[in-house]
Amino acid sequence: MLKKVFIVFLSIIIMIGFLSVVYAGDNFDTSRFENHSGSAASESVKNMSGGILAVVRIAAVGIGLIMLTVLGMKYMLASPGDRAEIKGSAIRYILGAVIMFAAAALLSIIASFTETALPSN
Repeated sequence: MLKKVFIVFLSIIIMIGFLSVVYAGDNFDTSRFENHSGSAASESVKNMSGGILAVVRIAAVGIGLIMLTVLGMKYMLASPGDRAEIKGSAIRYILGAVIMFAAAALLSIIASFTETALPSN
């Protein structure tokens, strides 16, 4: 038990050591930056990233629904002894599905933030 606590503590210390420290100054000149939100390159990037995000969201939801359907069919067709094993895999599926749907929702949030941050002209 003490060895596990030591390993967890050492892992936390190592991860803290890898964090970067940022020192910010107050004399940063922002006048050299221009607003390029209406350029053709930024529109192309927005269109391409929007398409990629849509494909990832649709794929995540589709894969999740297919997995749920297969798991439900296995459960309905299984013998009573195998149902307990399928319930165990259902718990893992639920955890994975929650993570996958959360990632898809996070991509939607990121997409909406980028659309508001980069207005089209």
